[in-house]
Formats: sequence, C-alpha cells, structure tokens
Amino acid sequence: MLPSRSSKGATFLEMVVVIVIIGVLASLGFAHYAHICEKARADSAKQTLWEIRVAWGQYIMNYRDNDVTFQDLNLTPHEAFPSSCRPEQYFRYGLSRTHAIATRCTRGGKPPQGPRAYEVTLNLENSTWGGTPGYY
Repeated sequence: MLPSRSSKGATFLEMVVVIVIIGVLASLGFAHYAHICEKARADSAKQTLWEIRVAWGQYIMNYRDNDVTFQDLNLTPHEAFPSSCRPEQYFRYGLSRTHAIATRCTRGGKPPQGPRAYEVTLNLENSTWGGTPGYY
C-alpha cells in the first residue's frame, strides 16, 4: 500500500514561485525608491535655487544691476552653493544673467553619486522651472 499524500503545506515548487514573485516585487520597489530619493534631492536643489532667486530679486531692487555673482548676493559658493562638486553636496550651482542652475554631481559629490548628470534650472526673471525632464 502506498502512503497517502497529505494536502497540508506547500510543495517546493510553490515555495520557489512565491520567493521569485517576492524578489521581483522587491526589485521593482527598490528601483522606484531610488527614483523617489533622487527626486527628493532635486527638490532640495529647487529650494536652494529659490533662495538664490530671492537674493537675486533683492539685489536687483537695491542696485538695479543685472550682472550678478554669488558674492554680490552674499551667497558664498564654497558653503551652501558650491560651484564644483564637493563631498558634502549632491549638486553644484551656477548663476548666469537670467538663470540659476543646479547640476547633479556624478563624480566628487556626496555619495551616492548621481546615475547621470541632470540639471534643474530656475529662470530668475519670470520664476519658471526648467532643466532635465522628470527632475523639475
């Protein structure tokens, strides 16, 4: 007489399928989490760009001079507004006559390094955002 199979519990194949499904869901979740973290970093850069915009507007109102540098705005580039990638920053910042620009560091910045360099820009004259699609 053959022993009867119990219907209690799961087979090895069922367990493998469940583990594979959990692994796929976890990998999708991790990729989405990494993108959300990068968007949060871009939002932090947007806040910094807005601070530059406010200081720029005050400078223009006071001095009526459009040729502005970080030093004119009393914003030291070596502290919160680095002009090159530094180990404690995710972005480097630049200023032109009409735009404030944040560029994501891919080397030399705060880990994790950006997967690719992207920019977030703020038009100083009309306060419109621009840059790499998906990050502003």
